[in-house]
Amino acid sequence: EGVVVYESLPAPGPPFVSYVTLPGGSCFGNFQCCLSRAEARRDAAKVALINSLFNELPSRRITKEFIMESVQEAV
Repeated sequence: EGVVVYESLPAPGPPFVSYVTLPGGSCFGNFQCCLSRAEARRDAAKVALINSLFNELPSRRITKEFIMESVQEAV
């Protein structure tokens, strides 16, 4: 119910890899080479946002509230 999950692959140093799972079950990973875990989370959130904006399934649409929560969690 509206839970966004961030997961990171264990890594001793960069590049860091992070995944975000949206409430509808869609999962997205970061695209860029990220030098910090926070940067990887933000990048994964951006990928999720872009994909969800173009996704036609209403249950996977991103609301303003979701964006605000995702940005806060990724910071």
